[in-house]
Amino acid sequence: MRRGGEGMRGRAVLVAVGVAIGLGAGLLSAWLCNPATNAGLLGQSLYRAELSLYDYRLAWSPSPGRSDEIVIVEMDEESFSQPELNIWPWPRRFHAQVLRNLAAAGASVIGVDMILAGTSSNVQCPPGQDPFFWTPPLSPDDEALVSALKDAGNIVLAMEVVQEEVGGDEASGELIAANFPLPEFEEAALALSSVNLPKDLDGVARRYLTSVTHQDVVWPSTAIRLVSVHQDLDPEALEREVLAAARSDHPALPSDDFLINYRASVGRGFGRIPYYRALSGDFDHARVAGKIVLLGATARSLQDLHDTPVSLRGIPGSSQNFAPMPGVEIIASATDTVLRRAWILPVEVWLTTLLTVLASVPMGALVIWLRPLKGLLLGWLPLIVLAVVATFEAMWLRSLWLPLMP
Repeated sequence: MRRGGEGMRGRAVLVAVGVAIGLGAGLLSAWLCNPATNAGLLGQSLYRAELSLYDYRLAWSPSPGRSDEIVIVEMDEESFSQPELNIWPWPRRFHAQVLRNLAAAGASVIGVDMILAGTSSNVQCPPGQDPFFWTPPLSPDDEALVSALKDAGNIVLAMEVVQEEVGGDEASGELIAANFPLPEFEEAALALSSVNLPKDLDGVARRYLTSVTHQDVVWPSTAIRLVSVHQDLDPEALEREVLAAARSDHPALPSDDFLINYRASVGRGFGRIPYYRALSGDFDHARVAGKIVLLGATARSLQDLHDTPVSLRGIPGSSQNFAPMPGVEIIASATDTVLRRAWILPVEVWLTTLLTVLASVPMGALVIWLRPLKGLLLGWLPLIVLAVVATFEAMWLRSLWLPLMP
């Protein structure tokens, strides 16, 4: 009896050690993987791994199908193949006609994903005048665009804030500037919005801004601006709603961003109208009436392509296994996320830590109690499988980002 009691006490001590090891491992992993701790190279590596796992969960989640509220007018390869469009840049009178045709078709609001800076006039600065203070006159194409913007009354133009590293070996800093459309265009348009596209440390576009600030002026993002116009909401009130509902204060979401809930693989989430058809007016007006319309580049030659979680699915029906997404489609996806209020919510840090500890403690105890090999096979592997299933279920059915690597 005495030997049996000593054996039980010894086994209990081992189990207690296993529990302690599991508890310590759980807390350590939760701390290392938390982006707010900035835990060095190992922490960044684990966080990168979790971001990749997030991409797989989102890329293969069930798709709600094509949006019936957002349409993209695309500057695509097919348009470049048209005889009148085989030059670049396209004349602004073409943009003016496209915008007129879309407005006449009954578009609710039109977002332009290109910065119409400067004039298209080729008039040279007169001799004797300082080029720095001289403003070139508007060209006839510019005037046509100003007229179209005024007549439509529902067009949102793009601006962006640019951050650049400056300096040399001894001193360095960050230069913050902004790119705006021509003042005459800005005055004629309904509003401006930011087309800044934030990316995570691995260069993937998973999230989107609600606004940017430049020289103490807040500029709503294109998603916020378009939805606020479409639903007749105050953009500041909509931004507050998004920040509160999308858990934008979470450590995984810097700068008050929200996660983009991509609805489909590249090219499948939104209806598309080629630019040349919008230019000629040869498109079904019912596809545009009452819709949010985005005008932007999808042609590879225009180099506005970005990695996204759904890039992993490639392009269905083609041999392309990885497909970057055009910037205009990312903006459309962010707009769709706000429009549907379809938030992907990161699980709170305290809950992630608790779940990690609850999983790691029995793992440590089982490995000690059943001996290492049997403990790994009968305890560790089933718990890992359960964790993987739980993270996919959370994403697919509940739109929750439950980290597999906490």
